[in-house]
Amino acid sequence: MKKTIIFLTIFMILNTTASVFAVDFWEESGAVVNVTVSKTDFDLIMSDALSKRTYPANVNINTRRYSNVGFRAKGNTTLVNNVKTGADKIPFKLDFPAFVKTQMFDDISIINFNNEYLDPAFAREFIAYEIFRRMGVPVPKYNYCTLYINNACYGFYFAVENIGDGYLLRHFGNADGELYKPNGKGSDLVYRGDDKDLFKAFSAKTKAANKKTAVINMVRVLNTANTKEALEGVLDVDEVLRYLAVNAALVNYDSYLAGNSHNYYLYEQNGIFTILPWDLNMAFGGKPMRIYNKVPLTDLYIDEPVDGGYYTKPLLYKLLEIPEYKEKYHKYLRYIAENILSDATFSGLLVRARNSAAAYAESPNRLYDDDSEDMIYLQEFALARAQSILSQLDGETPSVSEGFYDMKPPAPKIKTQTEAGKFMKSLKKLSDGLLSDFRGVTEAFSRNDTEIENLDEQVFGEDIDIVKRKVNNDKVIFRTHILTVSILTATLILICISISKRRV
Repeated sequence: MKKTIIFLTIFMILNTTASVFAVDFWEESGAVVNVTVSKTDFDLIMSDALSKRTYPANVNINTRRYSNVGFRAKGNTTLVNNVKTGADKIPFKLDFPAFVKTQMFDDISIINFNNEYLDPAFAREFIAYEIFRRMGVPVPKYNYCTLYINNACYGFYFAVENIGDGYLLRHFGNADGELYKPNGKGSDLVYRGDDKDLFKAFSAKTKAANKKTAVINMVRVLNTANTKEALEGVLDVDEVLRYLAVNAALVNYDSYLAGNSHNYYLYEQNGIFTILPWDLNMAFGGKPMRIYNKVPLTDLYIDEPVDGGYYTKPLLYKLLEIPEYKEKYHKYLRYIAENILSDATFSGLLVRARNSAAAYAESPNRLYDDDSEDMIYLQEFALARAQSILSQLDGETPSVSEGFYDMKPPAPKIKTQTEAGKFMKSLKKLSDGLLSDFRGVTEAFSRNDTEIENLDEQVFGEDIDIVKRKVNNDKVIFRTHILTVSILTATLILICISISKRRV
């Protein structure tokens, strides 16, 4: 009995010790993920990647095994371009609760495997997330890993957790607020009105976000407020300034600052929003800008760091027009230039990325054959960018483009419910009804009219009464269509006349 107790005690101690010292996938150097999926399903994933259809797979991460995990292709522009070029190394996604709702990888439901398209050095995203993290901006978990598919090495990837409940609980202590991933018209945060239909760009990622109550209020206040108190009532201003400073410093134009603002999340707590970075493989000038064709990317104007028009980005200009916020924004830029982009510090980050990605050099399905030139480019870019930022902050070189101070904010074009909502919805309903009735008239004229008296009772037998009622009913419907078309046409003509008179 004593021997049994001793054995069990030792076993428990060893088991506990193993758990405590188990290597975290997100911290492990040389992390490995093995996905087992049927050959038929994998062939379908590769042949129809753009459908992003999810298939069941078994997954091994370190010594942990998961069954029936959702496995599919992922991405938008990256995936489309990979498919066009015939690249085998496409980005993937593991969705743990796809088939088993309660299944998670620790507190994470989805892991993305990025192939680092347009990042030959395989370092941009890693370093960018590191810099955001150092600047106190909440970032998802990330790490390099080798992906095996059906026990065969498929390639080297950059793994990033999806921003979801686990991430929110870790950084904010709750997942009860409104979480959005904006993309499309409206993601620039320009206020166009309170109609919920004007906020279709804000893809809801939590249940609370479905009503879009807080985000509508935030966008309205952001665009109309002129005081610190009002802005701080809807924004975590300090965090937003840090987010903007990092993106400006890294010349990341695949973000909110882009002409088509995207690749960011918004999270709300008690009406106050935080902005979260996402998809950073085009940092360090990876995405060319339309307006900076005469200025090197490293000399991007720190006080006008936008593509598509300064006044199209209220999250930037509404904060920078307040001196205290602008001063803090400059302080963050100076810190990044002096303490992160400086030669020695940035070199250390590059070495970390290179060491972490050591397996990349030998991995199959590489998108790029040589990364040495891009590594040199990143080092030179960071140093030149740091020098330019400091030169602009010290007033030695301009921090805005020529003619910047002649620009004026555009007059807001607010689409009210009366003007853009009720009227357009009523007009659409009217036109839909008119179209429907025209179709009814067309169908009525296209068929041969049937006289009840000519119906053959021997053919229809006992159903003759039913058929006669149907014919009579069709005639009534036909007359109704004719009357309705006439009324709607007259109404539409009157509306058009009324509108034309108002404009005159």
